[in-house]
Amino acid sequence: MFVEDELYCTASGRRLMKAVYVACGERGSWRMTRMCSGTCGSGGSRPASRSLPKRPPRERRSPTMHYPIGVLFDLHASNTALPWSVSVHFKNFPEHDLLHCTSNSVIEAHFMSSIKEADALKHKSQVINDMQKKDHKQLWMGLQNDKFDQFWAMNRKLMEYPTEEGGFRYIPFRIYQTTSDRPFIQKLFRPVSAEGHALTLGDLLKELCPASICAEDEPKRFQVMVHGIEPLLETPVQWLSEHLSHPDNFLHISVIPAPSD
Repeated sequence: MFVEDELYCTASGRRLMKAVYVACGERGSWRMTRMCSGTCGSGGSRPASRSLPKRPPRERRSPTMHYPIGVLFDLHASNTALPWSVSVHFKNFPEHDLLHCTSNSVIEAHFMSSIKEADALKHKSQVINDMQKKDHKQLWMGLQNDKFDQFWAMNRKLMEYPTEEGGFRYIPFRIYQTTSDRPFIQKLFRPVSAEGHALTLGDLLKELCPASICAEDEPKRFQVMVHGIEPLLETPVQWLSEHLSHPDNFLHISVIPAPSD
């Protein structure tokens, strides 16, 4: 399925800019991507209209721009096609479908809210509360300016845990499904069992998304994606949380139908 996404310019702003965080980790990749930047709205000049080749009809929908762009790619890409083409709109912002980010400060507040929620799950908010305001600002500025060392100097503290505990208190995660109307699945899940065994991605999916797991003698119906790769179901969720979480400290897991192309 090809999805044609639509971007909307905010009523109060004259520039359409969406900063989205993609990936970070001590051994992982780091990239900042700006989806679109251009003059629009009242007082801005529109580009001259021109004829474009006709395209076949496609499903049109507003992208959930407050999701990391890597999650959107995992959900809607295929082996043979890019997940979207972009149409920019100058009016009729879909307030009920999209998070309305009217300024950079709103995006920063949304990001820091996610960081605090993740640390509440991992450390009962102890780490984020021990940081000073300048440390919070360093997290955001490192992300915004694509300065990994600046970001990781603070984010490293959020990834630490006492060795005797074997992991975080709970794993901050969200499971997204293209076959469900539910935005995502998010529940409390410990990385270590009551018997002290490390729990895996398979254990997480069996408990919260059992349809994504097929029996050995069944054809594969779903693909589980994290950052564009399909991790083994035997991978400990603690390791995934430490190394494949997004800068918001959440592990974003996409469950999509197994590709046919």
